[in-house]
Amino acid sequence: MSKIRLFSEWVILLIIAFVFVILANSRGWAERIDLNLLDFANSLSSSEGRDDIIIVTIDDQSLAKVGNWPWDRTRHAELVDQLAKLEPSVIALDVLFLEQSNAEADARLAQSIADAGNVVLPYTFFTAQDGSEDRLAAMPILQLAGAAAGLGHVSIDADQDGVVRRFAPQYRGETGSRDHFTRIVAQLAGFEDTTETSSEALPIIQYQLPGGYRTETAANVIDGAARPEFFKDKIVLIGATAQGLGDRHAVPTYAGRIMPGVEVQANALDAMMSGTSVAGLEKWIVIALHLAAVLSLFLVYWLRPPAEALRYSILLITALVVFAFASVILFKTWLPVAPALAAILIAYPLWGWRRLATVSRFLDREVDAMRATGFEMDDANSPEKQENASWLPAFGSTFSGGFDVVQRQVASLRGLTGEVRERLSFIQDVVDASPDPMMVFDGEGRLALFNAAAQGIFLGEKQDSELTLNELVANLGGQIDANSYEVSLPSQQTFLVASAPLDKGLGSEIVALRDITAIKQGEKQRQETLEFLSHDMRSPQVAIIGLTGKSGKGLELEDRFGRIAEQARRTLQLAENFVQIARLENEGIRAEDTEMGALVYEAADRAYAIAKRKSITIDCQVPEDPIFCEADPSAISRVVDNLLSNALKFSPQASQIRLSLSEAANDRLSLVVEDEGPGMPAERQSQPFARFGANDSKAGPSAGLGLAFVKRAVDEHGGEIAVRSAANKGTRIEIDLPVSQQAAN
Repeated sequence: MSKIRLFSEWVILLIIAFVFVILANSRGWAERIDLNLLDFANSLSSSEGRDDIIIVTIDDQSLAKVGNWPWDRTRHAELVDQLAKLEPSVIALDVLFLEQSNAEADARLAQSIADAGNVVLPYTFFTAQDGSEDRLAAMPILQLAGAAAGLGHVSIDADQDGVVRRFAPQYRGETGSRDHFTRIVAQLAGFEDTTETSSEALPIIQYQLPGGYRTETAANVIDGAARPEFFKDKIVLIGATAQGLGDRHAVPTYAGRIMPGVEVQANALDAMMSGTSVAGLEKWIVIALHLAAVLSLFLVYWLRPPAEALRYSILLITALVVFAFASVILFKTWLPVAPALAAILIAYPLWGWRRLATVSRFLDREVDAMRATGFEMDDANSPEKQENASWLPAFGSTFSGGFDVVQRQVASLRGLTGEVRERLSFIQDVVDASPDPMMVFDGEGRLALFNAAAQGIFLGEKQDSELTLNELVANLGGQIDANSYEVSLPSQQTFLVASAPLDKGLGSEIVALRDITAIKQGEKQRQETLEFLSHDMRSPQVAIIGLTGKSGKGLELEDRFGRIAEQARRTLQLAENFVQIARLENEGIRAEDTEMGALVYEAADRAYAIAKRKSITIDCQVPEDPIFCEADPSAISRVVDNLLSNALKFSPQASQIRLSLSEAANDRLSLVVEDEGPGMPAERQSQPFARFGANDSKAGPSAGLGLAFVKRAVDEHGGEIAVRSAANKGTRIEIDLPVSQQAAN
């Protein structure tokens, strides 16, 4: 529910930010900030004015020489005549002649304008009295207008701060379109400007630095003191610059703050002809870009942590300002950014406040929920309370944890979560202490948690895994019996799978693997013992009974007793081997410092009689120097006896058995018994040391207990045993035993 509420607040704040951006753009709430940024950007790329624009100033000096303003129109005629002699390309007379003076003077000026043939006159606008929004043109008197080469309006509207930055090359109203004074001048000078602009995206003048245009006083021109080469083929603008004449406008600070109207016209003309005017963007484009910037910010608010949101806010503000400057300097296009900047500056604290309020509510709920489940924090021992109590004893627990509400909530939650961590740590310790592997699987059957025992068996060094139980077992080459719920691993370990659901809704469950390896091995041994008793031990007894009954009839008494004795010896040998294995498993070995060469020689001597009867030679190879080892002499003697007994049993007449003892590397010794018999059968080679395994009975009955004892005894001594056998090439058994450091020294 809290997430839905937070998302709803996010949407509401986003809508508020969008509305603010639209209103700020439409009503100019942040226009003054944009105008200051625009002026600064323009100042970075401002330069000197064009050489082909000359300003003739009606300044204080001219007024002193020619006379007070307004001048008689014959004076204007003299000025035009003198300029015409200097052969400029255009004469732009930026003086309004809206009313008639005396007829002779008007005619004189009209004649001068007509004779020059390149004079452009200005006109202005006035608001209609009928209340219509269209502006009406206040044209020069008809006599002058007819003589002029062109007419253009000189209306320039100031921005919100009263500064003139824009001009309309073409004004479009209800009565039609009207070209600006500078546009007519540029066209007459041979420059064709076909740019069409809307009232929302007027070209912006990039003013030249103060004094950027060459000037000449009107008095000097009238007196004929102006140099012809200074004016030839140039565009000449004539306008009032003297103090008190009123034709002055506020301009950006970098351009000098106050500028005469004729110089403003010169800058507008320069910007048009040089292509330095800065294009404005349509308002809907500006709004769309601002909304996109705000949307990206809110997406970061929702998707990323608060620290990243703050960094992105700063980065976005910087990027907008840099882009605004770069667009002016590099592309001569102005993108206002103040509404977006204001929206960002307002949105961040609002969103931070809402998130903080949500966090505060969450902390309250969590603290209450945890206390309801039995978790309590010892506030008296908390560091915050002890700190506050030292200097605010009178306030009691009101400010325990700090003055700030959230800080107190965090302090409470910190205490509770500390207890939770302690309990979870205790639970984890208990789980890790369990000898049984324990794992938790999520609703998709993927491993989510595990204890140390499970990691040691299934994961090793890997800390993370999303495998299923079947995949974990398969990776080790093991199998799961679906009927008995048992896991068998190649390491001969067997586990019983026990599971219980954790969350029935999610489908997660906890699985414990109980090690039943010893139980399974015990079952196997009992089964083998039962088979041994029911078959191997039973067979000779049945034979003895048969020899004493009907099966013995027809045999000589000596032959019958011989067979009975043979079966009895077989029974005794089987029982002895079985008892020795059982004793070794139950009691283990009793290691002592043993001279191994002597044991090998004694075993060879014990086998001598049987070897002689079959004409078998025992080649005993033992070093002359004694070889000592910490071993159980009784167990090792029986190991050698069993190996020699098997070799003698299966070796053919007049063959050789090689018995050798030698020192190996790394303080180990090697014992080898090799015969020239038929080799082990294939079914026996797969499990040569198995009890009651597959045996070759051609050389006499056997239950496989001899080799089983050998394997058990070698394992008890920490050694290794290997069997190499091939058909008709004999069998070689190699035993590798460690030599104790004490004996080796």
